[in-house]
Amino acid sequence: MRYVLAVAEAGGVRTAAAALFVSPQTLSEHVRRAENDVGGALFHRTTTGMTPTALGEVYISHASQAVAAFDAAERALRAAASGTPAGVRIAWAYGLAGVLRRLLAALVADAPERPVRAVPMDCAGQLSAVARGDIGAGVFHRVPANRPPARVRAFTLEVTEAHVLLPEDHRLAASPVKLTELAGEPLLLPADSGSGCLRGWELAAFASHGLTPKVRGEVHGIDVAAARVAAGDGYAMCVPPGHPVPAGVRFVPIADALPPQRVGFAFGEATPPQVVAAARGLARRRAVRPAPPGGGTH
Repeated sequence: MRYVLAVAEAGGVRTAAAALFVSPQTLSEHVRRAENDVGGALFHRTTTGMTPTALGEVYISHASQAVAAFDAAERALRAAASGTPAGVRIAWAYGLAGVLRRLLAALVADAPERPVRAVPMDCAGQLSAVARGDIGAGVFHRVPANRPPARVRAFTLEVTEAHVLLPEDHRLAASPVKLTELAGEPLLLPADSGSGCLRGWELAAFASHGLTPKVRGEVHGIDVAAARVAAGDGYAMCVPPGHPVPAGVRFVPIADALPPQRVGFAFGEATPPQVVAAARGLARRRAVRPAPPGGGTH
């Protein structure tokens, strides 16, 4: 990520390589690997330099945040080593950055003295981590495959009806769309790594209607998915309605009866009560009935 950011800032490989004290060949290879990971070109390459593509702008925006988060994590580790508390760790799953932001805003409002660190983690991993006490809480996709283990309680934070993201000028974008219509269109499926729960929900939705989707490719992150939809590469089911998306795309309801997408909050015995209270308050504001304080799930 740092290599891609350096190329974007310098406007070319040679200048960036000199600043990083690496060879241009090494830097070019790292950029190509990043492009292979996201499934598209990150830069327009011309004789005068390199400028980000639309996909590259999305990548650079999130890479900047990721690098900043990594640097913050290093500072937190150094603080922990020196005996300074680094704060409670809250994990969040693929596609749930918006929910995490709302939760953190609620926590800052309710308990500004409680330091928090947010870490990305897949659904199964964060439920196990809560059980072990490695993290304080988790924000995850509440699908049947994600059943909290013993010593972990959970309740629903938000519920949204299933939608797809399509280009505005797509022939199916004018009205609610059926899965039979979508099955023949290219689907941008969440990558299995880190997002298997949401990927499984999408495949199960088609299977419940006796359908198999036409998978165009995998995407790493909902912003990459939205950028590829805007570029005309296919449609996506993993982008939650209300998430900021590029111009030229539209959220379209799914006409078939499907289970709603539920976002859960997982916590354990060691979770600070201020964190749980903030999550319950968010659930109330999002018109979801949270579980009673004594425990239980729904």
